[in-house]
Amino acid sequence: MTTSKEIKKELTIALKEIGEIKPEYDSKLKDWVFSHPSYPVECGGSSCEEVIGKYPLYLKEFIKQKLNGNLG
Repeated sequence: MTTSKEIKKELTIALKEIGEIKPEYDSKLKDWVFSHPSYPVECGGSSCEEVIGKYPLYLKEFIKQKLNGNLG
């Protein structure tokens, strides 16, 4: 089982690698979205601010699952 300290460390590294989170408006979805090519995590929301706030949480969950060996 991965500790929260390990997850936090990996999340910090990932967020530094990603840099600024700049959502783009997707007119087909009528939503703001953000993804990064280094991580298979996508986040959407009704505003830029919502996506900026949610993306690190989604990324944290991805990292947790990856470190625990739950991803194929």
